[in-house]
Amino acid sequence: MTKIEIVSMIQQKILEDSTKSKSQFTQKNLMLILDTFFDIVKDGITNGEHIELRGFGTFERKIRETKRAINPRTKESIVVEKHAVPVFRPGKELKEFVRNSIG
Repeated sequence: MTKIEIVSMIQQKILEDSTKSKSQFTQKNLMLILDTFFDIVKDGITNGEHIELRGFGTFERKIRETKRAINPRTKESIVVEKHAVPVFRPGKELKEFVRNSIG
């Protein structure tokens, strides 16, 4: 699913649940809201913040220490420098929702 598809789905949901006019919830405005949300999450993760969206999950940054690894193609030993990676842990409600989605 792409970002524009998400924006379209949000717009449809808002129109179904609301009596507001379509002009207040244009794709351009919803795209700006979604981009702003993603920027806030990215900035928070980059700054080492723990971002919790109750019922959905948690975003955080994990530091991977320097380690030795082997290049599988050349079998050469290499050093992987210390670096940060984003981590997402799904929340209990999201896990249950996905688990119950089959059948």
